[in-house]
Amino acid sequence: MSTMDSMITVGKNVRFWRERKGVTQEGLANKAGLHRTTVAKIETDMRHGTNITTLQKIADALGISLNSLLNPPKERR
Repeated sequence: MSTMDSMITVGKNVRFWRERKGVTQEGLANKAGLHRTTVAKIETDMRHGTNITTLQKIADALGISLNSLLNPPKERR
């Protein structure tokens, strides 16, 4: 898997888990201590990437493991 494919997977996973948990982008951003546009960019435009600290904040806010954001959910495999 290329780096670009990995970044796209992360963005899709953030959206998948956010929607599964019934949280808006703004709600997730607030809970993770991020700006809503950061969440939106991660979900839709991962070309610029993000850092592991931000992804850990998102995972914590969603109550999931960081690994869940880095790998496709079983439901999507």
